[in-house]
Amino acid sequence: MRGQIPFLTKNPEEILCLNRLADLIERTMEKSYLNHSTFLSPKEQFLASKLLLEKGLPEYFFWGGHEDAERKILVVLPSYLTKEEVLEEWHEEGKKDPLMYLRLHHEGERTLRHGDYLGSILALGLDRKILGDIFVREDGADIILLREMEEFIRLNLTKVGREGIRIEPLNVSKNLICPLREYKTESYALASLRLDAYVSEIFRVSRESAKSAIASGLVSVNGSEEMKKHRFLEEGDTVSFRGKGKSRLENIGGESKKGRIWIEILRY
Repeated sequence: MRGQIPFLTKNPEEILCLNRLADLIERTMEKSYLNHSTFLSPKEQFLASKLLLEKGLPEYFFWGGHEDAERKILVVLPSYLTKEEVLEEWHEEGKKDPLMYLRLHHEGERTLRHGDYLGSILALGLDRKILGDIFVREDGADIILLREMEEFIRLNLTKVGREGIRIEPLNVSKNLICPLREYKTESYALASLRLDAYVSEIFRVSRESAKSAIASGLVSVNGSEEMKKHRFLEEGDTVSFRGKGKSRLENIGGESKKGRIWIEILRY
């Protein structure tokens, strides 16, 4: 399985992630038990799906606490279990769900943003991979994380920014308050798959403005700030432009008569 990985991505971090997933899958197949990964970004989920499908390997599904989640864990199933059986058990008995759901209430008047919550959690020395989606409300946020990290978060996360917070466990995912995401599929013809060309076309700014935004750290690819304007994008990449929105490159097609590249995106 590992031999297939270099053909899926050249990114060192993504190769490392896929190697870990390959080990997890092989352990599951050898011992025939339910197993799961840490949280994966949409791009990592895309690559994991390609690896599994091309090899015709075991039954699996992605789970992020709700069907519309962005960040999800990979759940690999033994032959005697189905996705429906597993989710039914997790919904009925929250303690068996590998994910935990916490409601954070902040006590101040300042408006807190997604980045405030994420930054405060990562400042505790935690890896982004233990954390799923964060849904911000006026008076706080609902967060999804690996169950094994619940006690650490509840003991150590006492403030977000300068605001004191109170943490309430939700037990099961159905108690989450999460807005439904709206998606729109769009098609474009790009001059290049470079990041600056993509940002210019998709977010309707000039090429120079796109380059400036990238250099200023306003553009992220797959959740990480990307300051290389010449980075070439691949299928499954998610691009965020602060203040402008987010999109995912779903499909790269052929070329137009003028040599432009047809793509299909999902706009959030």
